[in-house]
Amino acid sequence: MILTSAPVPDLCTSIHDLRQQSQHYATDRDDHVAKARKALTELIEPNRTLRAKLSALQQHVEEIQKGLEKLRKDNGQSMSFFLF
Repeated sequence: MILTSAPVPDLCTSIHDLRQQSQHYATDRDDHVAKARKALTELIEPNRTLRAKLSALQQHVEEIQKGLEKLRKDNGQSMSFFLF
């Protein structure tokens, strides 16, 4: 009895095909990651810059408010000094 089977692909050919597929999928993956990173950067960077500017302005406003409070306190003490 003779058993016939489907031809077995050459091992080297199979390895070569697998490497080509892996390289193709790796390149495709890298392209998708690069596109996603670029899209996120374009979306996030302007907002990040805006938040940084807003934070700096908020700190400046707080410094001015503290200075104003000190000035009012000093003025109040001066007024009470002159009134009594």
